[in-house]
Amino acid sequence: MKLYIIFNTCGISKRENVDFYIHAINNLLAQDISDSRIVISSCRNSFEVRRLLMDEFQNNISYNFIDDILPVNITFNHTAQQCVKEMGAANGYLYIDSGIILERADVVRRLYELHISGPYGMTAARTDTDAGTFLWFNEGRDYSDESGQDKLFKDGHFVIPIGKTINLHIQIFDNSIFENYNHCLLPDIFASHCTESTFSFLNAAIHKKFIIHKDIIVKHYTSMDGASSGFRPELAKVLGWQHLLPFSHKKILDIIADKEGIECGFGYEECQNILMHDKTQFDKNGYAKQPGRLRNFILKNLYLPYESFDYEQPTFKFIK
Repeated sequence: MKLYIIFNTCGISKRENVDFYIHAINNLLAQDISDSRIVISSCRNSFEVRRLLMDEFQNNISYNFIDDILPVNITFNHTAQQCVKEMGAANGYLYIDSGIILERADVVRRLYELHISGPYGMTAARTDTDAGTFLWFNEGRDYSDESGQDKLFKDGHFVIPIGKTINLHIQIFDNSIFENYNHCLLPDIFASHCTESTFSFLNAAIHKKFIIHKDIIVKHYTSMDGASSGFRPELAKVLGWQHLLPFSHKKILDIIADKEGIECGFGYEECQNILMHDKTQFDKNGYAKQPGRLRNFILKNLYLPYESFDYEQPTFKFIK
C-alpha cells in the first residue's frame, strides 16, 4: 500500500467537533490518490461521536477507537501498528491533525509524489497557522505571523536543516522510520511539547531527509480538540521542554546530559538553546557520520521500552 492517511482526533477535553471531523474526512475521501486507506485514530471520543462517524463513513474508512487517556504520540503510533498488523505495511503514514482541512483534491497525491522522489524520511505540507517558522527560523513578525514562510521556499522545496523543524500538523512518515524505530513513528516519551525538535536527528541517523513541499499550504484550525489535551506541562508543574510522560523511563535532563548523545551529534529544542548539536557529526548532506550510534541513542532514550509501556496494553477497538 502507498499510504495510510491517519486522521487524529481526541475527546479528552470534551471539545468534540464531529461536524468538522466529517467535513475533513469527506475531503480526504475526495483526494485523487489510489492505493491508500483513511484511518481515524480516535482517543477517548464519546460513543455518540464514534457512532456518528461510523454511520457517516461505514466501511469506506477504518477506525481505531482507543479508550485509554494517552497522548497523540502514542495513539498515532498505536494506530500505525494496528494498520500494519491488520492490512500490511505501507510506504508511508500520513499524520493529519484534527484541525486540518484539505481544500484541493490533489494535496495528498502531490505530497506523496514529493516524498518518493528522494531520500525523504518525512515530508510535510505547509500550514496557514501555527507552522512554527517564527520560532525555528525567526521568519515573520511574531509566533502568530506566517508572512515570513515564503523566504524559506525561494529556492524550491525546503529541506529542514539539522537541529531545525516545523510544527507537526500534516506530514508523511516513511516506512523506514517505522522499521528503524521499534515499529513506532513518533518518539513516545513526550507528554506534550518538543517532539518535533528531534525529527531532523531521527532522519539523519538513518540517512534520510525531512522536506517541506513549497506549494502546498493547507488550512489549519488551531487547537481543534484542545492543545495537548490531558497532558499540559503547567498541570505537571514543569517547563514544556522538560515535560515527559510520568511513566517515561528517563528524564530529559539526563538524556541531554548523556555523553553518548552529545558525541554522536544529538541536539534538543535548539530554538531555546537547550542542547545544540555538534555540527561536525554531520556530513554535507545532513547525514550522521555515526549513523548507527545516533540511531541507537535515539532508540534507547526517546522511545519507551516495553517495560515502561506495552503497545498491546491500551483498551481499543480496531475496525478494518
